Amino acid sequence: MKSILKKNAAMLCAGAMSMSFMAVAVTASAEEIPEPDENGVYGQAGIAWMIMDWWDYRRGTSEPAMDEMGSMEISSTYHDVNITGNGSYTVDMSGYDCKDVSGGDYYCGYFGLYLELPLEAPDEEKGIEPTVVVTIDDVTIDGVKYTFVEQPIPEDSELDGKLLKIKNAYGEPAVCEPEMDNYAWATTDPITINFTITGLPTDKIEDFPDETVEKICGNGDIANDPPIGGEAEESEAADPVAEEEPVAEEAPAETEAAVEEEKPEETSAAESKKEEPAAEKQEEKSNTGLIVGICAAAVAVIGVVIALIAKKKK
Repeated sequence: MKSILKKNAAMLCAGAMSMSFMAVAVTASAEEIPEPDENGVYGQAGIAWMIMDWWDYRRGTSEPAMDEMGSMEISSTYHDVNITGNGSYTVDMSGYDCKDVSGGDYYCGYFGLYLELPLEAPDEEKGIEPTVVVTIDDVTIDGVKYTFVEQPIPEDSELDGKLLKIKNAYGEPAVCEPEMDNYAWATTDPITINFTITGLPTDKIEDFPDETVEKICGNGDIANDPPIGGEAEESEAADPVAEEEPVAEEAPAETEAAVEEEKPEETSAAESKKEEPAAEKQEEKSNTGLIVGICAAAVAVIGVVIALIAKKKK
């Protein structure tokens, strides 16, 4: 009899302990719900993604889209949202695709909805039934609208938040209608996610002016990026100095023509200068001949006079 009572007591104790653990688990989930800030914001939500093998990525709302090395922003635009309570929200991204490098053959390592909320996956064995639940209503990619047959399970993200993966090349894509694949999107058109939140202490603040938060990365759209290898050629073509170069080349030709026109005058002046000494020399020669002639005549006269004098003396 005592053994039976001991067994019953032990079972009751075990059952009580099990119930207490379950209660703690549910309570802990509820206690993790953050208090809203002074503006009534619980956290942010937005789109996160990573392209497998190309490695461009955006990890969450607190970071821009980056290249593989994390050194350059990838041009794209995001409309994240501030979550102010239970209700429906819309986030989107645009301006980016990797078809220029992949031809549409690359996969998404992941693509999904990132939330700064303490979301938990349901677990019957542990008695966890999430307090805060996010339901993805639909998503539009490349103009195709997908609705969800099964909801993605919240996973820990690389940042301090949760990620509901819609595309998942390392696992299974979300169960959607029509069927979802894990290929990267093929256009820069807006990708939108509509979702609903329940389980927060308060409802969404209607007409909240700061609900949508625009975040622009790089040039906002890859169409605004300079072409690879063509930047230098375009800058040269657009350079106004380069366009004026032919005019600058004509200037020396005009100068040379002007110089050639002036050369005859300079040549004649030079020739006249050369002729002047020649004329002077001719004149000098003429004067010298004249003087010699005069001297010769004088000598002849003197000779005649001397001869006459000598005759008279005889």
